[in-house]
Amino acid sequence: MKGIKFTAREKEKALELWGKCGDYFYAAKKSKCTVQSLYRWRRQYDGTLASLENKSSRPHTPTRTHTRKRKRQTLPPFSPNAPT
Repeated sequence: MKGIKFTAREKEKALELWGKCGDYFYAAKKSKCTVQSLYRWRRQYDGTLASLENKSSRPHTPTRTHTRKRKRQTLPPFSPNAPT
């Protein structure tokens, strides 16, 4: 598991708490998130809840699969009856 997922409303509440009290560490502790998350959310936040919605965590690059060239380079499966 990657971690706790926060809703956009929870993120906004944490940012509002930080704005009210001015103490980022207190706001992070009360919201049960990290200080780094607060700073990341503040950078993303543009005043709308849509900006704080969770984005896709799917990788943007394909997995390391064999290319056609690499597949041709691989050896054929071992056969005990094959001539040597």
